[in-house]
Amino acid sequence: MMDIGLLWYDDDPKKPLERKIGEAAERYHQRFGVLPNICHVHGNGDKTEDRRQATVGSRQVAVVPNRAIRPHYLWIGLEVIA
Repeated sequence: MMDIGLLWYDDDPKKPLERKIGEAAERYHQRFGVLPNICHVHGNGDKTEDRRQATVGSRQVAVVPNRAIRPHYLWIGLEVIA
């Protein structure tokens, strides 16, 4: 579960999703001092297999489709596993 995240908007159709996630992750790191490990993106997300990984620098970020996220927005943060 992610309690605190950074909402990121990028509507550039020429920019790949992984680059958008990378830019959002960089800003998250600047703001909170830690690297994120999860990013919710617009999508259906009904199946567990819809979840995938993106490489940001040397770190893996889980990319999760989420109906609650509007198109062109990313919600990136740190997933806390309890």
